[in-house]
Amino acid sequence: MSYIESDKLSLPEVMEHLKDHYKPSDPVLLHWLFSGKQLVDGLRALVDDKSCKDMSHCVSEGGVADVYVEVIVVDDEEMEKEEESDRKVEARRQGKLQLEHLRKTMWRCKGVH
Repeated sequence: MSYIESDKLSLPEVMEHLKDHYKPSDPVLLHWLFSGKQLVDGLRALVDDKSCKDMSHCVSEGGVADVYVEVIVVDDEEMEKEEESDRKVEARRQGKLQLEHLRKTMWRCKGVH
């Protein structure tokens, strides 16, 4: 268990304490469990210093907060597929814009004759 004084509580401080217990190889997202709630409806994300202060305000004097680590597994193959798909969509979009420009140019030419 790690202890952080409430006046020093920040996301970087929480992340440093996490390293004492767990060394993730993938990115992580931290959550804390709101008092009296279950995991299914009580998890709150720790995404910045404000969310850490919110957690601190919800913990009674001398109390503790349960912090959970969600490992974000990055599938490199899936990411490559998504990036390729994004490139194809962008290429199609650019092609449509160029085609639309060409149509407008052709229309202008027709209007001139």
